Amino acid sequence: MAAKKSTKKNTGDSTTIKKKDLLGKAVYYMGLKTQGFICPVCKKKINKGIIYEHNNTLHCSRTCIDTLIGA
Repeated sequence: MAAKKSTKKNTGDSTTIKKKDLLGKAVYYMGLKTQGFICPVCKKKINKGIIYEHNNTLHCSRTCIDTLIGA
C-alpha cells in the first residue's frame, strides 16, 4: 500500500492574498453612432463598451486614470 500524501497549504487562500485597490468604477456605456464617448486623456472614441468613472470624470481605461493622477 502506498503512503498518504501530506496536505499542502492552499496558496490561493483568501486570507493570504490581498486585493489591490482598483481605480475607477466600471460602467457600461452605450452611445449613439453619431456621438460617442471621447476620453479626455487619450482622445479615444468609444460608442459601446466599458468605461471607468473616477472623481466624477469618465475615462476609457484604468491606465488613463493612472496617467491623470500620476500614480
